[in-house]
Amino acid sequence: MQIYRSGKRGIYWVRFQHEGIDYRQSLRTSEAKVARHKAAEIHRRVLAGERASDEPTQPELTCLDLLAEYRDHLLRRGRTKRHVTETCATIARIIADSGAVAMKEFDTPSIERSLGYLADRSARTQNMAIGAVRAWCRWLARTGRWTKDPAQAIDKARSQPARLPRRALTPEELDVLTSIPTINPSRRLLYGVAAASGLRRSELAALQVSDVEFSGSTIVHRSHSKRMRAGSTFTRCGSHSAHTWQRLASPYP
Repeated sequence: MQIYRSGKRGIYWVRFQHEGIDYRQSLRTSEAKVARHKAAEIHRRVLAGERASDEPTQPELTCLDLLAEYRDHLLRRGRTKRHVTETCATIARIIADSGAVAMKEFDTPSIERSLGYLADRSARTQNMAIGAVRAWCRWLARTGRWTKDPAQAIDKARSQPARLPRRALTPEELDVLTSIPTINPSRRLLYGVAAASGLRRSELAALQVSDVEFSGSTIVHRSHSKRMRAGSTFTRCGSHSAHTWQRLASPYP
């Protein structure tokens, strides 16, 4: 029995003789491990007197076995460990909820049922899970590990109505927040500075005592953003209801 690759795509073929008859058949895969399995199955069927199927018999691997191979594939492609872990965890959750063990049990209806746990999530979250299982099933079909793509018919979730726009707290709402008796005094001060200055959380964390001008009740914020001209210093000042930017000509110290 001879297994060889042919064509630009590197698809494996098998060739052997039995009782004076030459058998030659495409294995429809570019993966060596899968090709060896399919070739051995075709050879066994011919020796047993069975007719060689036009569709090579698929390996009897479980869904989790195929998912483990997909995980190795993603790592070889240079995907980050965090991305691979989160992707495979999502697919494993869908497999578990579908109740499928063998790949032949993992069909379109079972995938749709298993995606039910995301019904109360946003369309973006649902589409991330659908995209993960779609990519896995496409890889299975492309590499010949399975004959069809059961997730191809799964439609993406439609976008939900836009959320309400973000807004700043009103002075009354800020007073209610800062007047909570159990709140930490330092956190109450932090909320007040954030509301009055409009500084982001990272900017508040980087704030130094030297950045506060107590005489003028202003906070000097030195921006490192590429969108702002290097060497400029900005003073963000204002009240709870309005914020005013004033550019100063002083360079970075």
